[in-house]
Amino acid sequence: MTPPSTGDSGVTDKTVAVEGTKEKINYNGLESVIQNLTVDKDAVSIILTMNAVKDDSITLDIPRIILDSTFNGRDSDFFILIDGNDVKYTETKSSTHRKLTIPYKSGIEKIEIIGTYVIGGPNIDYPEPEQIVCPQGFESVNGKCPDKPVVEQSKELEIASFVDKSKDPQSYIDRYNNEPSYKKWFDDNYPEYDSIEQAVGLELTEKIPDWVKNVFGWYAQDQVSEKELLNAIKYLINEKILVVN
Repeated sequence: MTPPSTGDSGVTDKTVAVEGTKEKINYNGLESVIQNLTVDKDAVSIILTMNAVKDDSITLDIPRIILDSTFNGRDSDFFILIDGNDVKYTETKSSTHRKLTIPYKSGIEKIEIIGTYVIGGPNIDYPEPEQIVCPQGFESVNGKCPDKPVVEQSKELEIASFVDKSKDPQSYIDRYNNEPSYKKWFDDNYPEYDSIEQAVGLELTEKIPDWVKNVFGWYAQDQVSEKELLNAIKYLINEKILVVN
């Protein structure tokens, strides 16, 4: 396999340009492996397009002004995906850079590094969750009290504190459905909510159009065909109202 040309990709033997910016990231690895580097502001990540011809590793010295990951004002781990699978990495830090060494296998095509801040995007410093106080004799496990009694809530839950009301609430739901680390963070720290939809103020039932509800009701009464029911289900999937794993 002939490695792709790197002449127009912003890749040299020591640096890779961040597409759409004037910034560059120093790296240690095979030049022919990296094709380009892009920014995904919605996912708060940078993406390396790769042409890996053998098992190896790459070390990226990432300036914090390009990508960072923090929690409550302190450094937190990045979430790294290689072709959609999360992987382990090693890291050294300074006040201005975070140096990541990422092993990879031959044939991989994409490395995505997800943080809480990316150049040109918002800075998402997740808030510290409210402290959980368990009854005497019980210790919290993963932010929850084991076998604690159910206490009726005196009022309806408000929108969760981490939600920016100026943003589309669907963006939080998309992250929950597509990012395992974000899903775990939410599930561990906000167990009082029945769903991510409830936490962001967008209940699932409010998203289903009336015509879809009618199709399900009519199907139960044999008033519409199975094809019409399947079309309604397909609509829910296409609109990401119904997520199928």
